[in-house]
Amino acid sequence: MRDMSELKKLIHQKWVRRAGWIAGLLLLGLILTYFTFRNTLLQTAIHKIETRFHSHWGGELSIQDAHFNSWRSVNLQGIAVTTPEQDTLFTLSDLRVQLRIWPLFLGRALPASVSLHHGGIQIAYCDSLENNFRWLQRSEVSKADTTSFQTTTGLNKRFSDLVELAFQWLPDRLEMQDVSLRLDYVGNTYAFIADTVQLDKGSLHTAFTVLSPLLTQRGSLDGMVNRSQKSFDIVLSGLDGHYLSLPGFYEMGGLWTALKDARLRLSDLQTHGDQLTFQLFGQTDQLYLAHARLADSLVTLPLLAMQVAWKIGSQEIALDTLSSFTVDKVSGHFGGILQLHPYRKLALQVRIPPLPSQDFFTSLPPGMFGNLEGIQTSGTLDYTFDLMVREDSLDLTVLHSQLVGQDFKILEYGKTDLRKMNGTFLHQVYEEGRLTEQFLVGPQNPDWVPLEAVAPPLKDAILTCEDPSFFSHRGFLLDAIRESMIQNLKEKRFARGGSTISMQLVKNVFLSRKKFLARKLEEILLVWLIEGQRLTSKERMFETYLNLIEWGPGIYGIRQAAQFYFAKAPADLELSECLFLASIVPKPKKYRWYFEGTQLRPQWSEFNRFIANRMVSRGLIPPVDSLSFTGDVLLKGPALATLSVRDTIDVDSLEFLPLDLIPDKWMAPVDTLSGD
Repeated sequence: MRDMSELKKLIHQKWVRRAGWIAGLLLLGLILTYFTFRNTLLQTAIHKIETRFHSHWGGELSIQDAHFNSWRSVNLQGIAVTTPEQDTLFTLSDLRVQLRIWPLFLGRALPASVSLHHGGIQIAYCDSLENNFRWLQRSEVSKADTTSFQTTTGLNKRFSDLVELAFQWLPDRLEMQDVSLRLDYVGNTYAFIADTVQLDKGSLHTAFTVLSPLLTQRGSLDGMVNRSQKSFDIVLSGLDGHYLSLPGFYEMGGLWTALKDARLRLSDLQTHGDQLTFQLFGQTDQLYLAHARLADSLVTLPLLAMQVAWKIGSQEIALDTLSSFTVDKVSGHFGGILQLHPYRKLALQVRIPPLPSQDFFTSLPPGMFGNLEGIQTSGTLDYTFDLMVREDSLDLTVLHSQLVGQDFKILEYGKTDLRKMNGTFLHQVYEEGRLTEQFLVGPQNPDWVPLEAVAPPLKDAILTCEDPSFFSHRGFLLDAIRESMIQNLKEKRFARGGSTISMQLVKNVFLSRKKFLARKLEEILLVWLIEGQRLTSKERMFETYLNLIEWGPGIYGIRQAAQFYFAKAPADLELSECLFLASIVPKPKKYRWYFEGTQLRPQWSEFNRFIANRMVSRGLIPPVDSLSFTGDVLLKGPALATLSVRDTIDVDSLEFLPLDLIPDKWMAPVDTLSGD
């Protein structure tokens, strides 16, 4: 029995050895076949790829030479992609790829080492219909398919797949030389040339050249890239300490930029359920900006840094409220959310904890706040901001903004004395950058009219139209700004503003008429300082306002206005005349279109009756004064002779103004003029 068992064992071992020899011979045969015919197989595969590319896209993909350098290294030479019109889109003289070993056993061909030399992409763009890459857009993907993809594939999945793909195909070693991306954009040529790129086990060193119609720049990109952790930390710098400018931004959009260096870091990329989270840090130590819509001079940001905690869900992008920012000496936290489905929603939050007020004013970017340069203060400041807008319920919009000072004082005014409205000052008016008028504002001007010498109905009418709460607020009416925002969003146009008389006055006295973002921000700060510190009394501000604002072409101040329209002194104006003067404040140069012949247009007569109603309801005028009031007005001054002169504005463009001048909550069908 034992002999039979041993015999079976020997036979089994014999067949195992034979099977091993057979498997080894087969493997050896496969290896020999691979090394013998691998170049032939490679040429066959490349031919299939070239044929498939042409049949699918219509263009041409050609590879002049392809061969193996080793058992896992391929060398391709003379690579080119041409359009159906035979324009060159891509060329590369030499490409060497070495594959990773372990992914090969799993059937995945991922690069371990990549070397590229001499070539790049050439893009030509005139418009969406005339470019050299439109043929690459797959026509079989219908609009319906795209819509379905956008609703079924979440933002988190799309972003995660993109990051995964980028890091997955990132080789352990990458070497590039003279590889470029060139763009011919509407006749202007731009180029990014990677002179040298060295990536070795996560360590990145790059030297590049950027060409644009206006300048040539050279810089470097250095840092670390971690494929397993899907993170990077890179620094962008100009060569030899030179500044870098974003190419094309000036030519295409008028934005000029310059930065000395910039750092960008991606870390902590993780997935939690259906939410993708990561940290993104960015910093530049010196950034210069110039744009016609930003400011009228160069804007400097000495230090700008952000640490942003991103959360990307299926249909929303959120910034965690722990995200932080630093602008020079000011640091704070911010957060927000942008929701796309089932309805669009935007929410923002900013918090700046108490900090020395002087640090705040010192950190204001030079070039944006000219009137505040050199100001010296004491005390502390803190700031809160909240905004929430829902597309499906705009009336629930939330807006809160508050800058709070603790023991705050102005020690020195610096470049501009913010108390100048308390005395006489020179006011200059510029139109399209040209000085058109200049005059003194104050008692030294013979046209100056003290507040008590202005007809009470005019003062009340202007306050009713422009700013009913002027004598009680501190410069701002957030509710009015919120209502304006809601109306503008509903009508999808700028239908109504939210400026108070304080804001209008500061804009006229301290700022230019050019519409800059910087001007609006400076206006807000100036109003906060003047109103919050009571640098000028409300009475003096209103008095200055009446003597300063424009009431018609070249007509400034209430004395000139009363004479021009009615040949009267400001104290002698009647109710209808006061209402007319109040109504033209938003568009004083277009007063002629308020009339048909010498008669006020019906919509403006109705508007005057409406404002008179409001004045009655507020107890500013008695109903008995308005029993026979029709809202009409007759011009008696020099303005009467100008009514026949045709203006260049279309009459329809003024028809919306009466209703846009007033808040929606005032619109009540109540007629109080009769006293009933």
